[in-house]
Parts: sequence; C-alpha cells; structure tokens
Amino acid sequence: MLAGRINQIYFYVQTFERALKIIEALICFYFAACPAGSLLISRAVSA
Repeated sequence: MLAGRINQIYFYVQTFERALKIIEALICFYFAACPAGSLLISRAVSA
C-alpha cells in the first residue's frame, strides 16, 4: 500500500515537472516573439 502511494506521488511529481518545462518553454517562446516582453526581460536582467 505504501509503495503504491510512493509510486503515485513520484508519478505526479514527474508530470508536474514536465508541465513546468512546457510552460517555461512557452513563456520563453512568447517573450522571444514579443518585442515588449523581451524588452521587459532585458530591463529585469540589467536591474
């Protein structure tokens, strides 16, 4: 029972990490495609 629960938690964590990577890629793509977004990023990095 405990092993099954650990496997379930591990599966959820893996799925969550994959979703985060997809969201991160989408955000990077959006900011790369959007000049105002890339300007905001360059300001945030330089600040």
